[in-house]
Amino acid sequence: MNKKYGILIGTIGGGLWKSDDFSEGFNRVRKPNTIIPPECNVRAIKVAVDNSYIIIGTSSGLFLSYDKGGTWIEVNTPTKLQEIWSIEIDPNNSNNIFIGGRPDVFRSKDLGQNWSKLDVGLNNPCPIGIPRVTNIIVDPENSMNIWLGVEIDGIYYSRTGGESWKKFTSLGDTSSHNDIHGLVLGQNGSIYATSPLGIATTSTRKLNGSWDYHNFERLSKNDKRSYCRGLILKTDDFNTIFVGQGDNIPGNKGGIQNSTDGGKTWKLSELSHKSNSLIYCFATSKRFPDLIVAASIYGYIYITVDRGNYWTKQHQEFGEIRSIAIVDYLD
Repeated sequence: MNKKYGILIGTIGGGLWKSDDFSEGFNRVRKPNTIIPPECNVRAIKVAVDNSYIIIGTSSGLFLSYDKGGTWIEVNTPTKLQEIWSIEIDPNNSNNIFIGGRPDVFRSKDLGQNWSKLDVGLNNPCPIGIPRVTNIIVDPENSMNIWLGVEIDGIYYSRTGGESWKKFTSLGDTSSHNDIHGLVLGQNGSIYATSPLGIATTSTRKLNGSWDYHNFERLSKNDKRSYCRGLILKTDDFNTIFVGQGDNIPGNKGGIQNSTDGGKTWKLSELSHKSNSLIYCFATSKRFPDLIVAASIYGYIYITVDRGNYWTKQHQEFGEIRSIAIVDYLD
């Protein structure tokens, strides 16, 4: 294969789409290479750190590919009655998979053949009814440390590989402060989280630490609010942070905020075309750290290859996007 990388797009009602280096646009992943239903919802895509497989979470179950998205098989799914909102693969042992639903969390130690439900203790119901597990992170330095971001129920963590859980320090006084949309682990024990209100940062992963909130200015004077969702760190520079912004969810405009000093200062990145809605999610990879892909909730795809200074909108558009991933073809 002469291509360097592939891009996967997970949509609402349109299944999974794939492109090779953006050179020939995107094509829907369909038969005969897959049994993924072409009109399913795909809210979660995860590529193993060792690049051995890709797993996606859909409204029709879990599907796995061992050939970089060429063909897919269905794996045992413990959440038949729950849509899958998040997936994590243990970066130190790719046999270990975690999935987050609405509201349950499950763990498999054998590549999805068997699953156990984890007793996290989420508040159910939460202010929006049933909570959604929007983020799962296994600490690459110690797989016993696992973090969950929950909508609208804050952050939970485990020091025991998922056997027991505690609720982390509250991000603020309101439910919006604790409506976790994005969650990443930074350098030197730091944590970044996005909520509708902005981005919150703490310098410690110990309980009773404090959070600092940064609230972004509205994209235009007439907007009723600034609303944040997507969050990603540059893989070769954890001081470079990108946050997806909008005027609401789904909203009718969007922007990408960029910090190169660990969140101390921010600037609004330049987009080749105005976004039609909130910037919902991002993707990048270790091999191609300057390549970052962003998606608006209503189907615009943007790509940057210059550390996020300028983002080019791709010609092809989608209905609704909820997940994206970059697949390394060179490994």
